[in-house]
Amino acid sequence: MVEGQDKYQEAYDILSMPRVQADHRSWNALGCCHYMLGREDEGIRWFRKADQDGNADARKNLEQLEEK
Repeated sequence: MVEGQDKYQEAYDILSMPRVQADHRSWNALGCCHYMLGREDEGIRWFRKADQDGNADARKNLEQLEEK
């Protein structure tokens, strides 16, 4: 694992628990973890889900990805 990815994996392990994943507040963070762990499509899916729920940070993440 690339240096620093272990922290994203650790966060993902917690955020992917069903009771946490069911909480809309975790969706943007789940997107970040997936994206940083190389699962870009899954990350974008979570960003979109969070954005549709009104998460401004998720919207910013999607906008930044569109600029690439």
